[in-house]
Amino acid sequence: MPHGDENLNIFEETFAVWNNKGYAIMYTVSYSGKTFKYTTLCSIPAVSHIPSIGLSFSFVLINQNLARIETISVHTGEPVHWKPLVTIWELSNNGEKFHQECKLVGKGSYFDEWLVDTNEGQNGLFRRESVVTCSMVISENDSLPYAIVYGYDNGEIEVLRFSMFSERMEDLDVDSCAQKQYLSGHTGAILCLAAHQMVRTSAGFNSNIFLISGSNDCTIRIWDLNSGNLVSVMHHHVQPVRQLILPPAHTDRPWSDCFLSVGDDSCVALASLDTLRVERMFPGHPFVPSKVVWDSTHGYLACFSMNHSLTSESSDVLYIWDIKSGALERVLRGSAA
Repeated sequence: MPHGDENLNIFEETFAVWNNKGYAIMYTVSYSGKTFKYTTLCSIPAVSHIPSIGLSFSFVLINQNLARIETISVHTGEPVHWKPLVTIWELSNNGEKFHQECKLVGKGSYFDEWLVDTNEGQNGLFRRESVVTCSMVISENDSLPYAIVYGYDNGEIEVLRFSMFSERMEDLDVDSCAQKQYLSGHTGAILCLAAHQMVRTSAGFNSNIFLISGSNDCTIRIWDLNSGNLVSVMHHHVQPVRQLILPPAHTDRPWSDCFLSVGDDSCVALASLDTLRVERMFPGHPFVPSKVVWDSTHGYLACFSMNHSLTSESSDVLYIWDIKSGALERVLRGSAA
């Protein structure tokens, strides 16, 4: 998560790296002339008690504070109690002490405590509730988050829109500055989320920020975030939708208002938020693409499919497509891929 500053021949970049236990370190890297320096700013401690279900972490920079968002990433294991949690950490600029720990200045959870039960036939001993299957942070600028979105295994989506962030971060209660919005319609677990700010709309939409959701029900839904209204439902995949990929920065129109979707049907599709139609289909990959790279400068799409089967004689394969024409340009296999 970089945050940089560039001035003439002086370059400085501040960034954070973290592991799957939530432990993070902030660094500053600078380059001036022929001098390269790096400084350790501070660290954020790992989560002390990791539950039996998997956790995933994301971070967002809020002025001189770093927010860590903890969310469920998988649905396995014994029944456990767990709350999605946000903690706010004050960044320190003292590089004298290596791994100086950041100060915790605020925390809050979004929901009442709920119980996860993966075992059936318990005669009501545990009541199974919805599980967060994916989440994302939406930011309108580099300093403040606009909203946090949670997708659930029952197909519901919750949007927590921030109305304010207190300048005094002590004793921060996240619920006091967030408005909750619920989006319903999917009939399967939410597997992927993306948000896109439109450059221009031809259909006269009131909002310029769209939320895109992909689900286990094989559909993609497009939502107007301002009103919470459903804009469109797309049915071009015949198996669950696993990935949503937005265009790279500085992509030209009309591609700047498009997005890619990747399904378990091994198909990649290019859809337009302007026309609300599927513009290109890229089918025929031997396995579900695990890595998709969109090169908008040269107009290419690279889809890497890894062979996870130990019995199959097929090798890893890389498909390179012309995204403008939809034509397959090249196929690389094995070590070349």
